[in-house]
Amino acid sequence: MKPKGILTASFRRRPTWVSVLTLGYAGMFEPEVDLDNRPDYVPTPLRRPGETVELACLARSDAAMFGLAIALFPAVGGVLALWLAGYQGYGTLHLWIALILLTSTGAAIYLWNLRRIGALGRGYWAERRVGEYLNRLERDGARVLHYLQGDGFNVDHVVIHRAGVFAIETKAARPRRKGRPAAIRYENDTLTMGGTPMKGDALRQAKGSAEFVGQLLVDVGERPEVQPVLLCPDRFIGGTPRNPGDVWVLNPKAFPKWLRRKPAAMTDEDVSRTFRLLIARQS
Repeated sequence: MKPKGILTASFRRRPTWVSVLTLGYAGMFEPEVDLDNRPDYVPTPLRRPGETVELACLARSDAAMFGLAIALFPAVGGVLALWLAGYQGYGTLHLWIALILLTSTGAAIYLWNLRRIGALGRGYWAERRVGEYLNRLERDGARVLHYLQGDGFNVDHVVIHRAGVFAIETKAARPRRKGRPAAIRYENDTLTMGGTPMKGDALRQAKGSAEFVGQLLVDVGERPEVQPVLLCPDRFIGGTPRNPGDVWVLNPKAFPKWLRRKPAAMTDEDVSRTFRLLIARQS
């Protein structure tokens, strides 16, 4: 689902720092909760796709605005002081040095956070798009969990299907400014894009997520095989895993086809029970 209303043009193609910063206004319209009349037990709500990265974007945008404020206020004050110095002389050199240093520090904070916001924005929209594709699998009896908290990390998505359990990580590649996006190649347990190794260790993260989900289920008496998956939206993926248990590196549109290739390993009752166990773990 694409955003509606006045922000549509900003969000239409790819995230920019302006579109990410505008997410902060969503919090102004959250409904109030009547704490005095709510039920004694309120279950923890499930997260929507990309919510974790969205919250990180908002926190980073606050830091960027703080840096901008540090840069702007001394600059405005400096202009005013310069105007006054025309009447009182230029003997306060130490004041000018302090203002310049403060302004430079604020600008550095702002630019650093702006760069981080761009990276978080790409991750946010990648998770949103992947989540929307995964939600369609529920028509085929799958259950989808969009966030699973680990010890110092989180699993982006978990899909429980008759074909098995799938721990899914999302990889948002940096877009090209011109031309068609470079394809991602998966060979010899490495990822390359345009012939250049990709930054980060997405394959290791995907395997770690699968091991974490598998251990959670073992702890509650379940022993399904958990398949690690890395989904890269808007990219052509070349190469296939060589060995069983290797990470599937796919475009989200191809993931349902790979599901259909696997023989059924779970019944519908198994799917529902496994989903409830993971939900209980989250709560």
